[in-house]
Amino acid sequence: NFENRFDYVLCDVPCSGLGVVSSRPDILLNKKPEDIQGLTEIQKAILSNAAKYLKVGGALVYSTCTFNREENEDNVWRICRELGAELVAIPVAEEWNIAGDTTGRNLPVYHFFPHRQAGEGFFLALLRKTSEAPLLRERKNKKSKGGTRQAVAGGREVAGWLRQPSQFRLLQSDESHVLAVRESLAEDVMRLTATIKSLTAGIALAELKGRKLVPQHPLALSTQYNPDAFPGVELSHDDALTYLRHEALTLPSDTPRGYVTAKYQGFFLGFLNNLGARANNLYPAEWRIRSAR
Repeated sequence: NFENRFDYVLCDVPCSGLGVVSSRPDILLNKKPEDIQGLTEIQKAILSNAAKYLKVGGALVYSTCTFNREENEDNVWRICRELGAELVAIPVAEEWNIAGDTTGRNLPVYHFFPHRQAGEGFFLALLRKTSEAPLLRERKNKKSKGGTRQAVAGGREVAGWLRQPSQFRLLQSDESHVLAVRESLAEDVMRLTATIKSLTAGIALAELKGRKLVPQHPLALSTQYNPDAFPGVELSHDDALTYLRHEALTLPSDTPRGYVTAKYQGFFLGFLNNLGARANNLYPAEWRIRSAR
């Protein structure tokens, strides 16, 4: 149910891999014509499928790490003729030594040959979808009861953490995490996250820990963060570095207890949980810096 929905699609397709010839000259001896034919069929199937999900006017990036025309120029030319697309020229500097079409069609495509650039070889083309395709009818979500939304734990409170809560829908990505997505995108996000593994969607707002709602780091960095939601504390240069190293801090005695926003020169850095004698640092441990200056 995602046809004609995406602005961008990237197809880095399986290919014969001849771009590594500079480091593996033997690869030329190990490839047979029937191998290439089998790969082109796979590539055609991937491209035909991917094109369905692209909006009219949307862009498709096609790339391989090989050189032959069957896997490169012939494929993108077929997309243009059969699937309704046009090739888009990409501005490139002459000193980059990027080669163009190798078939005589004068197509705006780009070959990166290992004898002309540092690194392995590959091919790149940018296409824009031009033809209309029928949209699938929206299916009613059988799981929803009369179109009502499921209540999100702590929803009323965390909604106030946003500048414009009316423009967002609150969702629970799992039993313990609450996120906010644009109302205009909410249905798409729910379909996507139910279909594929999603690394991130919308703005991560809160983690439920028992009865506590712990504000999440992406919220502090979002332009939608409501600065009145939590007290802010301005850090010195040294304390800001301490915070970014994910180390504990001692805050001024007049700092309110509980969750506060750490700031440096007016910019939000993230959250702290001020316990009084010390403050627990909620900056993501995997993001911590190691610099002492």
